[in-house]
Amino acid sequence: MKKISALLLLPLAMLGQKPMEYPATEKSNTTDDYFGAKIADPYRWLEEVNSPKTIAWLEEQEKVAVKYSKKLAFTVGINTRLQKYGADVATPLVKKGKYFFHTDDPENPTTLYYRLSPDDADKPAFTTDNFRGNASRIPVIKQFELSADDRFVAFSISHEDGNKFAIHTYNIDKQRMLPEVVEHAVSASIGWHGNGFFYMKNDSAKTTIRLFYHKVGNDPRKDLPVYTFNSNDMANAGFEVSNDEKYLVLHDLIKENGETLKGMLYAGLDMFPTVDIKPFITTPLSTNGGYRLLDNIGNKFLLITDIGSPARRIVMSEPTRGISQPREIVKAYKNTLVNASYSQGHIICLYHLNGAFSTTVFDTTGKSLKTFNFPVGCTVRGFDARYYDQQTYYYVSSFYFPTTVYKFDTEKLTSEPQAKSPINFDPNKFETKVLKYKTADSLDALLYLTCKKGMKPDGTAALLLRGEENPGNYINTAYDPGNIIWIENGGVLAVIAIQDKKWKTAGVKNGLSDFIMAANYLSGQKYVNRDKMAIEGSCFAGWQASLAMTQQPDLFKAVITDMPLTDMLRYQHFHDVFSGAYGSSDHKEGFEKLGRYTPLQAIRKDVKYPATLVIADNSNHQAAIQHSYKFIAGLQENGLNTMPYILKQEKKAGQSAADILKTDQESTAYKLGFLFKNLDIDASAVFSEQ
Repeated sequence: MKKISALLLLPLAMLGQKPMEYPATEKSNTTDDYFGAKIADPYRWLEEVNSPKTIAWLEEQEKVAVKYSKKLAFTVGINTRLQKYGADVATPLVKKGKYFFHTDDPENPTTLYYRLSPDDADKPAFTTDNFRGNASRIPVIKQFELSADDRFVAFSISHEDGNKFAIHTYNIDKQRMLPEVVEHAVSASIGWHGNGFFYMKNDSAKTTIRLFYHKVGNDPRKDLPVYTFNSNDMANAGFEVSNDEKYLVLHDLIKENGETLKGMLYAGLDMFPTVDIKPFITTPLSTNGGYRLLDNIGNKFLLITDIGSPARRIVMSEPTRGISQPREIVKAYKNTLVNASYSQGHIICLYHLNGAFSTTVFDTTGKSLKTFNFPVGCTVRGFDARYYDQQTYYYVSSFYFPTTVYKFDTEKLTSEPQAKSPINFDPNKFETKVLKYKTADSLDALLYLTCKKGMKPDGTAALLLRGEENPGNYINTAYDPGNIIWIENGGVLAVIAIQDKKWKTAGVKNGLSDFIMAANYLSGQKYVNRDKMAIEGSCFAGWQASLAMTQQPDLFKAVITDMPLTDMLRYQHFHDVFSGAYGSSDHKEGFEKLGRYTPLQAIRKDVKYPATLVIADNSNHQAAIQHSYKFIAGLQENGLNTMPYILKQEKKAGQSAADILKTDQESTAYKLGFLFKNLDIDASAVFSEQ
């Protein structure tokens, strides 16, 4: 009997595929005992990110990424297209004709600019690189507020840990930074009153949160203490200043008849610095929702509340009467109230429902005066008017169209665009649809699907399924020129809202199944060729993507993750941002839960995991870079060596804004080239046109 050739025993899918060459990754014998369960951790040494051994390993990984890039077609054409389509424009804060803005990317060094008109050239006021000091990361702007007279802008920046803030003040008229700096603030919030502002800071023992007032020009060490919070938890401590600067509103825990309650307090500022703080609203700790000051009309407060109405409504009450008999001004609708402002006797409400935004203007009796509807798939922000503003501004963006600034006349209730789009592209070629799919717990979840206009689902398209991290109640359809290139070449972009909140409520399994449930839905509706399906996510959504590919490796052909969470048994040891939300393996309950949903430990030997590109960004504050290192090491060691498992490093910390833009474009080109190759997409017809 003739021997059967070993070649014939190989899976046909492996024929013609050359093995990938990966650097040897040292494996230790490290094992942890979790409440009797022995879990190996052979890549523990990669947690020492600055050790010579890890740095040498990263250099070898970089060689793999560079070598693989030579296999990626169309990257030159992609880069040319990216430069043509440009980046999104910044969202400005506009007051009295002056535009102040900074880049929206929270992970990169930012420059605060201003313009005297929409078409004016950008004038840099300062860059956060100036405030780095000895820190390895450039601080980022978290919030900035203009004084009522437009003379000063106070801005809070965060440094290494992202939980402490420094507040600086810039003199707009003299175009110079003031020397005084408020250090170690515990909140980014700033509330102007007269020629100074309120802010929150720990006491010297760092055990109590206090509210202070800083007068411009004074030494911050002599700032006036205004209030000491009972709560030392930022979830229950906060403050607001009314737009006319007549009232200070505080949020705190208070004692009433021996019971601890959530409280809303207030004080008139007409006799400041003397303040008489009084309770206004109290609700039990178990109450879902709360109240937020919208504005005041004379001595009456307009309040936004979601108590009894998750979609939110607006009520009015005199603070001396509490909330026992509030007057409902704007009732709750099925649309969710996203934002509201009060100006020129009008209440301007921004709503969202099923992927579409709308704006309705009411008078102070609650009568609807005018409604503006926006196209499905756009994100609308703004309408942050003050009571005396004759105009305010709002901003509209989509997955394939950059932010456009509109001026809204608060008296005439009309709007007009303030500047033309800087890109040369016809957005009418594309469309965004909003679909609903069922989550693991049978709830309806939104899915934004963007494709060429008129595309008929026939089961032939390539699909990129992207998870939005912590999206709230709607998906931010931010402009990305890479989206245009993907769809131009026949791809479909689907974006889902990863259900982060389910971890705390309905249980972890439901939220972590969103990628798989959405992928199966789209496949069943013939929006995708199952052989051309890819998923993408960053940080929390990267956790979901990594988990989905280890749970069902045959469902996806390619995976892209940016700073994913993957080692959920160890994450609290090198970056503890999320342990309050997800628990930790230091406790038995946390181990039993996280142990079922940790992608790194789910990797098995000789499994054909999808082609995987992991982006490791040294400027990202949300997830530790150790996750990326250990996960890619596990894939390279255990996955089939015919598949690419690539670690691409982004070194943005310390770069200028121009360098960061270039790095982002190169990263996008690499991602698209990776998708084109591993989903077998021929983009030559599109790129031959340029």
